[in-house]
Amino acid sequence: MANRSLKATTNGGWAVEEDGTDVVGSLDFTNLSVAGAMADADLFAVSQSGAVKALAFSVFRDAATYTTTFNNGDLVAGVLTVTHSLNSTILHVTVANNAPQIIVPDAVVFTGADTLTIDLTSFGTLSGIWSVRVSK
Repeated sequence: MANRSLKATTNGGWAVEEDGTDVVGSLDFTNLSVAGAMADADLFAVSQSGAVKALAFSVFRDAATYTTTFNNGDLVAGVLTVTHSLNSTILHVTVANNAPQIIVPDAVVFTGADTLTIDLTSFGTLSGIWSVRVSK
């Protein structure tokens, strides 16, 4: 039986090896054992239903997101305040207009571990419902 394993790649992704050689395509994990740090339930989960086996894992233990929608009435002088409760000032912020298209705000300022402001002044009066996602 072939020895299959997951390995981290230099670009932040994952590759599957079979007997030390990278594999491309679908895989059948007939027997799967999980050991070491990968056995941590927060990082790795295996589900099995009859003959169908699925392997799922999360690269980031602290991956958490906050998503909300807003409209022009939620802005104060063109600035939106977001309370995300993610307890961090190093976060990813994505804003989408009503098209929906991702836009680049004038500024994002982390005002505390649980709050940030998004300056949308240059966009003028917003039309429709926009959205923002904040993630670790």
